[in-house]
Amino acid sequence: MLARRSLLIGLRCWAALDAPLTRVGAWGCFDAIGLGSKAFGGQEGAAKPKRRASSETRGSAPAKPKVAVGDVHEREARFSYAQVREFALLTGDTNPIHSAPTGTEAEARGTCIVPGILCASLFPTIIGSTFPGSLYLDQSLAFKTKVYVGDEVTARLVVTQVEGRRTHFATQCFKRSGHQGASTESASANASSSAMADGDGGDRVLVIEGEARALIR
Repeated sequence: MLARRSLLIGLRCWAALDAPLTRVGAWGCFDAIGLGSKAFGGQEGAAKPKRRASSETRGSAPAKPKVAVGDVHEREARFSYAQVREFALLTGDTNPIHSAPTGTEAEARGTCIVPGILCASLFPTIIGSTFPGSLYLDQSLAFKTKVYVGDEVTARLVVTQVEGRRTHFATQCFKRSGHQGASTESASANASSSAMADGDGGDRVLVIEGEARALIR
């Protein structure tokens, strides 16, 4: 009986070679003779699982750039006599214009000049704190007038060009024209340029002007 059934299956399989198969694969021959995968404990017509598209590639909005032309970044500072003396000691600057005879904060106000590089250090400070991990590439500086201990200064960076990660900035530093220690000569010499660059009616005097480049992360 078993041999007869096996012979019958073989003949039907042989005859199925001339008939179109309903499924391609290991079960093709058995499907053609009426024995699907169910005969061997499987599930006939089981569909393969479809790969679901990632949510990141399906309708995701492009990341917003960190910098754009016209962006403005500012930082305010007021340097004390202790900070000026510490900076002078670190750099070895013995110029007496950065010291007060009695060494007091009160005497230094309006008389002790803050090193220009100390004021200019606000530029890389803005870049480093706004874009952590960025590299400061280069900086040009033109010192317009003096800053005294106690003067309130504002450093400003304006993005002028973006080339990938390489970003160009216009750099300016101002001090308030009516603040203690702002000389009449400095205010009159820079009033017109301050009014144009600052845009607030000449309330601040231009102290430093230049350009910078940084590699933004």
